[in-house]
Amino acid sequence: MANKRELHITIDPKGKVSVNVKCVAGSACTTTSEFLERAMGGKVESRELTEDYYAANPGEGHCEKAGE
Repeated sequence: MANKRELHITIDPKGKVSVNVKCVAGSACTTTSEFLERAMGGKVESRELTEDYYAANPGEGHCEKAGE
């Protein structure tokens, strides 16, 4: 069975999109939401990486990405 992955997507009233990737460690965190980046025009306004990005094994942490 594949590891659980979660994408939490928020769109604020001004149209800013935030994507929060959970349960994914390492660089897979950023590749997990690449399809959303492409769908939104490929522009990433900012990226905030959490400790899970630097982890060797998937955990309950997350990395966050935001774009417009």
